[in-house]
Amino acid sequence: MQTLARLQSQIRERRIRMSEENQALQRQLQQKHEKELQKLRAAVSIMCIFSSSIRRPFVLLLEIRYFSSENNKPERNDI
Repeated sequence: MQTLARLQSQIRERRIRMSEENQALQRQLQQKHEKELQKLRAAVSIMCIFSSSIRRPFVLLLEIRYFSSENNKPERNDI
């Protein structure tokens, strides 16, 4: 009977230990994912800033070209 009780105690201890190890691994994985997410958010933020800083001058350049080409077109004489 003591052997059975000892075996059950060992099983219970092992289950507790495995559960604690699993929780530790889950915390590590969660921390890793949070760190990767922070990196991605930072990269997206930088890309947005970079994109907007490039896009605006490009749009202005297109507007300047469009309006200057409109002004350089010869006028049509409608009869």
